[in-house]
Amino acid sequence: MYYEYWGLKQAPFDNVPDPRMYCNINKSIEDAITDVLFSIEEGNDCLAVIIGEVGFGKTLTLRLILDHIDPEKYHIAFVTNPDMTFTQLLREILGQLLDKNITIDSQDHLLEEFNKVLFETANDGRHVVVFIDEANVIPEERLQSLRLLTNMQDDDKNLCTVVLAGQLELGQRLEMPALDNLFQRIGVYCRLEGLKTSEMVKEYLKFRLKKSGSDAEIFSDEAIHAIWRYSNRGVPRLVNKLAKLCLKEVSKNKSEQVTLDDVENVQKNFNKTLAGPQNISTTSAAAINISRQGLSEVAGEIKQKPVEQQPELPPEKEVKNEKQEPSIEIILDLIKSLSKDIIKKIPNMDQAEKLKVAGQLAAKQIKVADYVPPGDDPLIHWERLRQHIVDQLDKVKIKKRDAA
Repeated sequence: MYYEYWGLKQAPFDNVPDPRMYCNINKSIEDAITDVLFSIEEGNDCLAVIIGEVGFGKTLTLRLILDHIDPEKYHIAFVTNPDMTFTQLLREILGQLLDKNITIDSQDHLLEEFNKVLFETANDGRHVVVFIDEANVIPEERLQSLRLLTNMQDDDKNLCTVVLAGQLELGQRLEMPALDNLFQRIGVYCRLEGLKTSEMVKEYLKFRLKKSGSDAEIFSDEAIHAIWRYSNRGVPRLVNKLAKLCLKEVSKNKSEQVTLDDVENVQKNFNKTLAGPQNISTTSAAAINISRQGLSEVAGEIKQKPVEQQPELPPEKEVKNEKQEPSIEIILDLIKSLSKDIIKKIPNMDQAEKLKVAGQLAAKQIKVADYVPPGDDPLIHWERLRQHIVDQLDKVKIKKRDAA
């Protein structure tokens, strides 16, 4: 086997969500684990959401959370393929909770049985937790039905916590006005990120190699930086893919280390597998996701302009963003463009409601102002602008005449 050539006991870069191979250098994953676990243990939140692009570690994050949960305190269902009707989903969840095949066809009867399980579990001093992976495949009307799972609570806390994980479409769908009732129930909202620097990739590779049995410097620093670049700047799944291919190919040449030339050759030979067509920018996945569905009904679609292929700059150089983001004055004008009824409600809004209003305004501004530089991820600019708007919403006070 190729990994035996490198003195390894196992394959270090297989793309499987193995918690034993988790390297805790990704702050976004660490924060998601901490926040969701706190939400579950506290019991006051009925819904937690984790979103991230393809290959960012959503399933691994769920597995890590699951590993931290005491089975003596929690009754757990874990749905990995929710592409089914709501009735089928209920049957799947109940089947896991009751550990038997459920044949009930009526949705009302299934909900009655589910509520019965919730109360029986609570009487036993336990809490029901339902994990749903790949939740981005759930359409709007079924997401609306999921709210029925979060309706039950006693005087002190909710009887069930639902944890949804999915791609960016899930977040976009949840922010649609039609899903206000569900969005307002979200207690934890996490967005996963990749390995932002080549140094993080270096630590990641080193950790997984050590877990697999080797302390050797198998990858040169130049090779590591190239892996970071060719993995769309740190997408974990692509890092694994590229690192594995390098180990395989270099072992055939009986070399002692993976070099920059090795990574370049592997990237060239497996370009379509690793990065897709080269006339698409490295951040195109996010742009396509956003343009496909839009951030909200108000904003419509945000579409990335086609960009010409540019020569890649050396690592020490940076591409400067020549376009200016909206000023405070523009942000205030955006807020003023809201209806009077919404403006009056702002001081009493919770953070989730402010985020939703800000998200809609940010999407609208990005669409009309066109200030996202070619090749940039529009979602990053949208999130930054949304936060700027939230900061201004936090400053809105109730006027005395309105309070009266």
